Amino acid sequence: MIILSNFALIYIATLQHRQALIQSLINEKIYFAELISKVASLSEKQEQKTDNPSLTQTFLLEMAKTSDVVFIRLVNKDSAIELSSQENEIGREVSLGQNIADLLKGHRYLLIQETYQNASIYDIIYPSDEKFIQLGFSTEAIDAPIVVMQKYNSLIALTGSLFSVFFLLLIFKIIILPLKKTTAACEEIKKGNLDARINVKSRTEFGELIATFNDMTKELKESREREELIERMKTEFVSLAAHQLRTPLSAIKWALRMVLDEEGGNISPEQRELLERTYQSNEKMIDLINDLLNVARIEEGRFLYEPIDTPPEEIANSVVDSLEEKAKSRDIRLVWRKPTSPLPLVKVDKEKINIALTNFVTNAINYTHPGGKITVELLSGAGNVEFRVQDNGVGIPKNEQEKIFTKFFRASNVVKLDTSGTGLGMFITKNIIEAHGGKIWFESEENKGTTFHFTLPINK
Repeated sequence: MIILSNFALIYIATLQHRQALIQSLINEKIYFAELISKVASLSEKQEQKTDNPSLTQTFLLEMAKTSDVVFIRLVNKDSAIELSSQENEIGREVSLGQNIADLLKGHRYLLIQETYQNASIYDIIYPSDEKFIQLGFSTEAIDAPIVVMQKYNSLIALTGSLFSVFFLLLIFKIIILPLKKTTAACEEIKKGNLDARINVKSRTEFGELIATFNDMTKELKESREREELIERMKTEFVSLAAHQLRTPLSAIKWALRMVLDEEGGNISPEQRELLERTYQSNEKMIDLINDLLNVARIEEGRFLYEPIDTPPEEIANSVVDSLEEKAKSRDIRLVWRKPTSPLPLVKVDKEKINIALTNFVTNAINYTHPGGKITVELLSGAGNVEFRVQDNGVGIPKNEQEKIFTKFFRASNVVKLDTSGTGLGMFITKNIIEAHGGKIWFESEENKGTTFHFTLPINK
């Protein structure tokens, strides 16, 4: 009964605070739309100077990566979409019933609730010179805890009903062989079945002992369920908090980038050095938030999105190209041994496999000394494609190797080389590979190097 009461209190409190959270999200997105409007205006002016029409589009695409943002559009005064973070929208007319400029008269912005792709979202219309920013966003992160609670509401109510019936049976039913049933119940508890009960009606010391036994078992079960509920709530809280943090961090990133690019005026070398350090610290915070969001999605079982048939060489090419300059800057030779013939396709979420391979190669670069060598290669056989990343870096201490794929773990020798890092990369990578039906393993010797392997099944 305690867990049912706790669940009811949590559910009522969540419903009461939902509207306040939504209003807070709306206020945040109004500020977000205002910032996008200003930056888009500056980007358009920069485009005119540099004859580079892709600045504003690139900016919209980058800002639309915020998880709760559905789309960002630049709409002209005729209600036609000029730029959009969504494909195939440019040129389409935004239907609001009347001219946007007329709707905005006397208002700083417009807030509209609409249905987009069968989902309820909010739109903010914000002026930008003679054009308008249309920002669509969802409240899925706020509603997620309520959805989870509603999902389990019937199950918990059913459990409570069954428990009530079972309690009545304890009162009225006479047990002929209480000792035998006690032994059987103890065996069930030993196997981990905390639903085991002994149905005894007796006022003797033995009956009191059985009653105590039943109470103990019930409390153990409730304790386990409470821990599971707390774990789910913790995951949901981390996800919600990370979502809320990523938006202002992204805004800070773009504001710093504009200052560093001197779009608002010249800056001194001392100012540039300070701003560069601030920019890098902000990037680390964004990486941490992204890692926390990935961990939350993994624990909620919603990490993979759109698996497609993909050449494995394409993934490796992309990762090696993106990290080649970083390797050169550290005087490390990054070798990509391309297959001599095309490999079979693999059905993967391309973005997630890219994250996994990037983690391996980035770690190899970070923990290999200058003058070292890293080799990336692909092999095919036994119904799988194998990705292999080999380095001659610092290696992993033997007594710490079993912890390498656990959350927040970093080997003692690499902590001395680089104090930054979340310790989440290998945990995320392992879950990505296993979610695709692949396997992951490694060989390592301290001060000699490490070779990481993972396989992906060939799409037949």
